[in-house]
Amino acid sequence: MRLVSFAQGKRDGVAARLNDRLIDLASADPELPGSMKAMLRAGPATLARAARAAQQAGAGAEIGRA
Repeated sequence: MRLVSFAQGKRDGVAARLNDRLIDLASADPELPGSMKAMLRAGPATLARAARAAQQAGAGAEIGRA
């Protein structure tokens, strides 16, 4: 999993890149940090949670293809 920052309309966020899919992590798990800086500061447990959320996310969390 790779993390990417994105801007969509007036909203900035963090997405996970899984193969060619971009998953909005806030949609996949609203309790995850909403910025890249906060995500990285939160540490390994949060990054592991983000990875799980991205893998389990439904189509509604997909924001595009990479």
